[in-house]
Amino acid sequence: MDSEAPLLPETHSIARAAAIVALGNVTSRLLGLVRETVKSDLFGATGALSAFQVAAVVPTMLYDLLVGGMVSSALVPVFSEYASHERRGELGRLVGLLLALITLVLAAFVLVVEVCAPQAAWLLSGGFDPALLEQTAQLLRITAPAVLFLNISGILAGLLYALKRFSLPAFTAAIFNAAIVGAALLLGRGTLGVASLAIGLLAGAILQVVLQLPGLRGLRLHLSLDWRHPGVRRIFRLYVPVVLGLVVSQVVIGLSYNLASRTGEQSIAWMNYATTLFQFPLGLVSTAVSMAILPTLSRQPVDGDPNPFLLTLAQGLKLVLLLIIPATVGLFILAHPIVVLVFEHGTFTPGDSEMTALVLRYYLLGLTFAAIDLPLVYAFYARKDTLTPALVGLAGVGIYLLAALAPTRSRPLRVTDLALANGIQLTSHALIMLWLLERRVGGLGRTGLWKVAGQALAASALLGVTAYGVGQLVAPRLPATLPGEVAAVALPSGAGLLIYAVTIAALGVPEAHLLVHSLLRPFSGIMGDRSMPGTQDRRPPSLPSTLYTPDYFLGACEGYEEYLATQGEHLSRRLAAAFRVAGVAQGMQVLDVGCGRGEILRHCARIGADAYGIDYAAAAVHLSRAVAQAERHAPGRIGVYQADAKHLPFPDSAFDRVLLFDVVEHLYPWELRQALAEVHRVLKPGGRIIIHTAPNRWYDAYAYPLVRLVRTWMGEGERYPANPRALNVAVNVEVHVNEQDPLSLRQALRQASFRRIQVWLDSPPQQRQEGPILTALRYVAFHWPPFRWFFEREVFAVAQKRDKE
Repeated sequence: MDSEAPLLPETHSIARAAAIVALGNVTSRLLGLVRETVKSDLFGATGALSAFQVAAVVPTMLYDLLVGGMVSSALVPVFSEYASHERRGELGRLVGLLLALITLVLAAFVLVVEVCAPQAAWLLSGGFDPALLEQTAQLLRITAPAVLFLNISGILAGLLYALKRFSLPAFTAAIFNAAIVGAALLLGRGTLGVASLAIGLLAGAILQVVLQLPGLRGLRLHLSLDWRHPGVRRIFRLYVPVVLGLVVSQVVIGLSYNLASRTGEQSIAWMNYATTLFQFPLGLVSTAVSMAILPTLSRQPVDGDPNPFLLTLAQGLKLVLLLIIPATVGLFILAHPIVVLVFEHGTFTPGDSEMTALVLRYYLLGLTFAAIDLPLVYAFYARKDTLTPALVGLAGVGIYLLAALAPTRSRPLRVTDLALANGIQLTSHALIMLWLLERRVGGLGRTGLWKVAGQALAASALLGVTAYGVGQLVAPRLPATLPGEVAAVALPSGAGLLIYAVTIAALGVPEAHLLVHSLLRPFSGIMGDRSMPGTQDRRPPSLPSTLYTPDYFLGACEGYEEYLATQGEHLSRRLAAAFRVAGVAQGMQVLDVGCGRGEILRHCARIGADAYGIDYAAAAVHLSRAVAQAERHAPGRIGVYQADAKHLPFPDSAFDRVLLFDVVEHLYPWELRQALAEVHRVLKPGGRIIIHTAPNRWYDAYAYPLVRLVRTWMGEGERYPANPRALNVAVNVEVHVNEQDPLSLRQALRQASFRRIQVWLDSPPQQRQEGPILTALRYVAFHWPPFRWFFEREVFAVAQKRDKE
């Protein structure tokens, strides 16, 4: 049965790590597109460019065979075992040993390649004519030393990922691409030609190492050749099965280049351009999520209920599916206009665009499966099982060769045959890995994975229809200029993405909120947000109770105007809405945590419920006891106590309802965790917790700056201070230390073991008489997702304790 799985405590850290890696990948992929655009402008899809692609594959192939394949399969899992502060010295010795060994081995390899470059060029591109083979050998001599620096960079990246220092290694590929772009622009128009690309490749490999050196702070590396270190033995034991599969894979890559060279000298260039677009979403999504979950998976057990390993993997797969399925559909629909926009410049012809788009569409048949395959492979690596992915890889190689060569029995080989074979290989590999993992661990169907996949597929179908329709509508009307090319991609993709976002929001996919939160989180620092995830490990002292004076409760605290006007007979709109949600009934036992002035206690007692209030501020206790005295003849009893929400002075399973109205924002994250645990303890089985809190943190971080800008433009800026916490109630700057958003509040309740959690947003009705444009914009902001997630200011939540604990 497909049901919703809980979001783990690690989910935010995984999403944040994935966001960092994704940001690096975005930068890298954008620079990669710039690189390919510059290449297409300077060198088109010529034989000379194909020669460079062959020369470039040697260092990248050797990197993949050695450290590249080792990073995820062996380095991160083993380095993670030494990542604690107590074992950092041992980690430094292990890393130093690996660096010394890899330098010694690869220096010898570079020497061999420099001597045997013509033979290596023939093995990879036997279909080239002699002049092109000679050029390939010359370029190979330039690119060969890069293999040494690429592998050193890979070891450093594995170390930093294990230490969860994601920022620097996330940008190594970006600096690599930047170096190639810079070299091509500076040197490519002269006599060097495509050799400038080879020089840039070598420079980029060196810069990758330099970039990561600052990340080694606090770690001393000890260079040695003591290959008997137990960590080295574990790394090689994990890596040997992987390298066997990689050797065969790299042989197939060489064969594919050789086969492609026999379908025409431009084929390798077309395949490379199509691969760049194919790899863009794959690296941005799948690699980012996979590298983010690997350290966590490596530390998690595979048993227990719920299974933390399985749930972490499922969360990663859900994030991948939500992003990669629409990317696949959008790329397929808009393949040709994207290729025209990115590559059709200079010597790159319309015919090249047609062929590159065609090859890309064949590649895209395997994109979704390739994206989910990487987290699955990493899941096996995390369990120290590298043999299973290697064996599946061998099977995939066989499938590729069968699919690629099968058409040659009746006709000559075509470049599209190779692209289709690649898609078939990726699809079969992912399906086999999924089947094996289900047999090994089991339970993926109970995590809600297939439900999210179906939702993403349905929303992506609407995206595809929308993008195709808009594209057909606007394409004939656009000029054949750069702005027209941009519009041919931006308008259909923008319309499709809007439809996708609205559909996913309407379907209520919780991971969509997580994605929005994680992707936008880097911008929240502008607002000085002290309570974003990531600060929860710090334990600042509790706010002093002296901040909560009579003036606070009677001049700032929510509902004070109604209280002063009616002595609490009438509740404010917010409190009345929250009280209605609580469903308090006669005979219930109700606890009001942070009872403040006591008007909620009054309304409970008049219904006939026994109401108990706690507050740690003496001023609140005094006000609430005055209400209790005034209501001593009410049908229900009232009791008021001065106590801390983290240590409730009541027995287990005592209450039917526990109310936290405008309380959680005053508790630091560590306090909120303890308070919710206490609430869970004192609730009866089946009892409910009801929460109201304001403002929605996403409003403060993302919507408020826009609102303030508009109001300033309208001449009302003096009413909107720079710090949103000072809006209307200046004291909130001091006392609001942990404002919530729907996702963080849901997560907090899950961690406290509550079930049947409902979280929603609301805002007070607006009485402003303004023009039709602002009225329409306000309606959209407060009613349409995803805008309402950021503009609604109030957060409500209801959750239940299990009937049987």
